[in-house]
Amino acid sequence: MKQPQRHHPKGRKKTPNTPKRKALGPKVRKLRRSQGWSQQTLARVAGMDDGHIGEIERSEIDPSLSTLLKIAKAFDLTLFKLLQTSRPS
Repeated sequence: MKQPQRHHPKGRKKTPNTPKRKALGPKVRKLRRSQGWSQQTLARVAGMDDGHIGEIERSEIDPSLSTLLKIAKAFDLTLFKLLQTSRPS
């Protein structure tokens, strides 16, 4: 049975995973867990919807610049630090 497509607020559409998005989702999840926060807590601190946090963590969507700024601010990080990926040794 075909699953119905999930409606995304503000017209967000799921797009194929990109390497940058694949790196961001797990990083947000790791940062959130290191704070001992639930998705709901991060959403509240960042002023966002908790479902949106889940979509980002599962690398399902490309968050907007304003969303990235809210997440960075919630973790007291610069946008650069949030988006920075570690280089392989």
